[in-house]
Amino acid sequence: MNDLLQSIATMPGPSFLLLYLAVVAAALLVCWFAVRRLDTTVTEALGTDQVMVVLTTQPVSNVVFDISASNVNEAIASPSQRTFTNGNWNTPQPITVTGVDDGVDDGDQLSQVVVSVNPALSDNNWDTLTAKTVSVTTLDNDAATLSINDVTV
Repeated sequence: MNDLLQSIATMPGPSFLLLYLAVVAAALLVCWFAVRRLDTTVTEALGTDQVMVVLTTQPVSNVVFDISASNVNEAIASPSQRTFTNGNWNTPQPITVTGVDDGVDDGDQLSQVVVSVNPALSDNNWDTLTAKTVSVTTLDNDAATLSINDVTV
């Protein structure tokens, strides 16, 4: 890519300057991904929901995303990785978020699912992208109980 830019930059005339600027702009916009739906709600009764992740441009080689939940006592995300290839890059892939029944009356809880590029397994052009965060609300299904034992007077 640098050789191409250098060749274009040394060509005479304004049309070559425009071509050079177009190539530079395209290079800057190449790598990006989208997570559709940045918030979701699930229930502790193993309620599920899906969010989708997709690349916006075709990679040269695989792009692997690590997927993790910030509080696995409230919600989990699966699978733990999603891989995009230069053949499936524009097909959205689901991430399933599932509520966890904790048996505690702790009210609705907020947590996050983080989707980040795994630089060791991914096309180097994608390594520096900022992780995306999905806000998860887990609706509590527990109720406080009070029990009184037999009292003798």
